[in-house]
Amino acid sequence: MNVDLKEIHALIEEAAGMFSWAGETMEQMEALLETIRKETPECRVRVLAELGREVCDERYERFYDLRDKFNCASGDLITLLRAKGGAA
Repeated sequence: MNVDLKEIHALIEEAAGMFSWAGETMEQMEALLETIRKETPECRVRVLAELGREVCDERYERFYDLRDKFNCASGDLITLLRAKGGAA
């Protein structure tokens, strides 16, 4: 089996970058929704902003757990591939 370590490493790095981008996007969305909630008088928009912020809060923990598992597993994979076939 011929494994292209550079390609695998590049894909892992790309995925890690996407996790980072997604995390930043979630944080920005929560901040936006929180600002709308604080600055908007009681109305449907404020209720929707509160709901959106709560959804962000609920999903944060799961998202960061998945990101951490990915980072750990991908680090282990890179180490294993390096040991088997050279530097990535």
